[in-house]
Amino acid sequence: MSTEVKVNFSVLENAIQVYNAQIEALNSAYSQAVSAMERLRSSAWRTAGSDEFFRNYDESWKVDFKDHIEYLEHLRDCLTLAREGFYEEYCKKTFITEV
Repeated sequence: MSTEVKVNFSVLENAIQVYNAQIEALNSAYSQAVSAMERLRSSAWRTAGSDEFFRNYDESWKVDFKDHIEYLEHLRDCLTLAREGFYEEYCKKTFITEV
């Protein structure tokens, strides 16, 4: 079994940046959706259907959307930790003192 690990820091950094861009876009979409829903909630739409719609929105859609963003943030954070850990080991092997 080989004990050698090869890491492409450029690819790793690019993946982190893609996650950052998608997280930012989803956070923006989430904020816009919440704002739009609050405007709708404060409108004259008062029916049994609106009550069910907002209950579903509050208990399911809004929560699931935020969970998805948090999941992507966790994956991004894992990639960041991996990049930092691999770079630290790389520096040790190549005697680079700046980390």
